[in-house]
Amino acid sequence: MYSVIVVDDERMIKLSLTKLVNDHPHFYIVGIASNGREALDLQGQHQAALMITDIRMPVIDGLQLIKALKDNSDPAEIILLTGYAEFEYARQSLQLGAVDYLLKPVEVESLYDALDRTYAKLEARRPAPLSPRPDWVWQCKEHGLRLCDLLWSTDEEGLQEELVRIRALTWAEEAHQPGISPALYSELLHFVKQEISRKSSRKIQDTENDTDLQEGSKHPFMFEQRVMALLEEIRGSRSWSSRHVVDKAVAHLEACYPDESLSLKSVAAKLGVSVSYLSRSFSEEMGVPFIQYLTRYRMERAMKYLQQSHFKTYEISQKVGYADYPHFARTFKKHCGLSASAYRKTYGSLEQE
Repeated sequence: MYSVIVVDDERMIKLSLTKLVNDHPHFYIVGIASNGREALDLQGQHQAALMITDIRMPVIDGLQLIKALKDNSDPAEIILLTGYAEFEYARQSLQLGAVDYLLKPVEVESLYDALDRTYAKLEARRPAPLSPRPDWVWQCKEHGLRLCDLLWSTDEEGLQEELVRIRALTWAEEAHQPGISPALYSELLHFVKQEISRKSSRKIQDTENDTDLQEGSKHPFMFEQRVMALLEEIRGSRSWSSRHVVDKAVAHLEACYPDESLSLKSVAAKLGVSVSYLSRSFSEEMGVPFIQYLTRYRMERAMKYLQQSHFKTYEISQKVGYADYPHFARTFKKHCGLSASAYRKTYGSLEQE
């Protein structure tokens, strides 16, 4: 997977792009910036493979950012976001080496097409691996060491941001490489423990005149406990079990089945997982696809209404998530072998008025 930095001064655009990029099978977000200066700082920390940036921003705009990145020994690929009135800027960006540009508002299909092209380009120039150790091992090292740096500091905001990044990384790996999460967690733990040992000894030597730091350095075990607690928080927050995710999905489905808009996509968004991950996990754990389970559950609820209530069939249709009554009628007959009215006559427990 390839790391991405999103750069835009509009909060909603940043949030939307972050969600869409993290749902793509080959990319994950490592940083979010509001202007070109912040983007360059983040790139210095993460050396992201791709940067998705607006063309008009304060401090440093998109074109200036592209020029600055070209001086890097391993520059990120660029996808530029532009408005209809800024086509000349987009043309210049392509001349400067941007891999693609997208018109605002960004359409999901256009974004994914651009990401697919970028992925192909990155893969084409990727050297053959010299070691069987996969990319996520090195990502673990990067995140583990940064986590330690933040824990030694008082940057609580930075610490929370890093925890979010690690969660995103572990979710991404779980979604696209089944069974890898325990290994990823183990690697992360390994690198953090190494760094604790190294920093503990160094801090004791370097902070003899700094009371606060010296006090922290004398208690590496307490520091390690804090790291372990945070890693367990990461581990717990992502549930570690597809069964747990599916249980949540089923609970949400059974609570919200009357909502016609309920879908695999909406449930995945609610749980904070990718659609592909939820689809695969649901089928594996429940033995049937999500939509089949939802339809079956709605039909079971409809049968109960028909057996135990005086609601008209079109009212029952709405109560179980079908605003389109003909669609409900067809689905019910296919599922039960009888029309709704015939089912009520045969199995209804209430006297018909």
